[in-house]
Amino acid sequence: NNLDEGIYVDNYDQLSTQDIYVINTNFTLNFYDVRVSARERNVTIINSSFNRTNISVGSGSREYVQWYVDINVTDADGSALEGVNINSYDSLSNLVETNISSPTGLSQFTLTEYYRDDNVNYYLVPHTFTATKNNYTENTTSITLLNTSGATSNLSLKEIGCGDSVYHNFYFGNNYSCDDAALIIGSDNIVITGNDYSLTGTGT
Repeated sequence: NNLDEGIYVDNYDQLSTQDIYVINTNFTLNFYDVRVSARERNVTIINSSFNRTNISVGSGSREYVQWYVDINVTDADGSALEGVNINSYDSLSNLVETNISSPTGLSQFTLTEYYRDDNVNYYLVPHTFTATKNNYTENTTSITLLNTSGATSNLSLKEIGCGDSVYHNFYFGNNYSCDDAALIIGSDNIVITGNDYSLTGTGT
């Protein structure tokens, strides 16, 4: 704190990397919190506090501002759901990161709020999260990382059995053999992916 530049990246030719990461750092009372005069350098600031007006990034370099996002996945009864595949997409529909939920149902992402190039900010929010697990319905949510310091969201997935109504996309994880109605379609425009498993009835 109380410096001309908290972090200054110049044109030092012997710098061995183009990517610089600053993690869990508090910038206070600096004239510039981050100043990048070098070309073709990327400075990524993760989960850190700083004055957004005290950033200077010249043409050809970028400063990325990223935050942690925690996704908690549960089943319909509220119990932690392990092994859920979670994809995150930015506002341009680019796949950014893929994680698998832990035994506690948690998964953490590091996502970009915006990047700065030639002193212009380009925002990549909101981010969309899609959670899938075989034999469970898909669920999605959206989070806007705007002037914030991270976020947390909860997603609930419903396990599907014979006779259940399906309101969201659904992926088979095993064969289904049902005595009566197998799956009741409860919504328009859903996709059921069989994954080469069988759906077998009694023939009556």
